[in-house]
Amino acid sequence: MPERTMGGKARTSKAGKQLFAEKLRWQVLPWREIEELAAVFDFGARKRGEHGAHSWERMGDVRDEYAAKILRHFTEWRLGRGVDPESGRSHLYHLASDALILAALDRVYGLPGNRPGQNNPRKTPPA
Repeated sequence: MPERTMGGKARTSKAGKQLFAEKLRWQVLPWREIEELAAVFDFGARKRGEHGAHSWERMGDVRDEYAAKILRHFTEWRLGRGVDPESGRSHLYHLASDALILAALDRVYGLPGNRPGQNNPRKTPPA
């Protein structure tokens, strides 16, 4: 399946055939939930101070930590504790924000099964 492009520019094959020209349909996103995710990201950035925004990008391979955070927030939600006491936001929005960070880290470091060794020290992102 051809990749979608954010700007809607068509990709072409070597034969010059247009593969995909449709723009992404951003209107299908649940905007209230996107706003809640932004609030959770903002809370985390403020919590970490001056350099808090995108601090997860500078922490190396912390996928295991984010997987644990996802499980913790899911467990809290399943046990009926719907709101994170520190932020006042739903555990589900924390779970979703952590899942987005985990996906971004996975893009940088590859799938967990591709890691050389089980107990790697944290490594820095490739240049």
